[in-house]
Amino acid sequence: QDGIYVSTTNIALSNLIWGNQIRSNGRYGIYFYAWCTGGPRSVRVVSNIIDGRGRLSTTGVYIEGASRIVVTNNVLKKSDRGVGVTSGCTGLPTSNKIVGNLILSNRFFGVYTTSGSNHAVISNVVRGGQRTGLLIQGTTRSTFSNNRIVGNTNGIVLSGSTYSNRVIKNA
Repeated sequence: QDGIYVSTTNIALSNLIWGNQIRSNGRYGIYFYAWCTGGPRSVRVVSNIIDGRGRLSTTGVYIEGASRIVVTNNVLKKSDRGVGVTSGCTGLPTSNKIVGNLILSNRFFGVYTTSGSNHAVISNVVRGGQRTGLLIQGTTRSTFSNNRIVGNTNGIVLSGSTYSNRVIKNA
C-alpha cells in the first residue's frame, strides 16, 4: 500500500528519508501518520523520486497530523495528489515545510493543506494537469510564496476556515 510508512512518537524523531525511488504504490509514496498518542516529528524527506504512475487514490507525500516534517528537493509525479497536509486524531499539524519540489502531472492537487498552522510552502514547481496547483483550506498563519504554478485548471485556491496566511510572489 505505502512506499514508506512513518508513525509513532518513539521511533520517528529526527529521521532522514533520502534518495529513494518509490513507484506505483496503492495509497501513499511516503505516509506520515500521527497516532492518537503522538506522531512523527522533525523528519526530513529529501531528494526522493515518487511516481504514482497514474494509479487512482494515491498521494506522493501525505502528512496526517504530524508536525515539523520537511519535504524538499523531491520529484512527485503522476498521483492523484502531490503533497498533502491534513489533521489527525492528535490534533492539527504544525510547522511543516514543503520547499523546492518538482510536482508534475498529478490528477487533483499539486500541494494541499487542509488544516494546521505555521506551514511553509515555498519555491515549488507545480506543473501540468492538476485540477488545482495549490489548495489552501482550513489553514492558518502559513506562508505560500515563490511557487511556480503552471498549466493547472486553478492555480491557487483558498477556501474554508483559512485566515492569516501569506500568499506572496507566486507565478
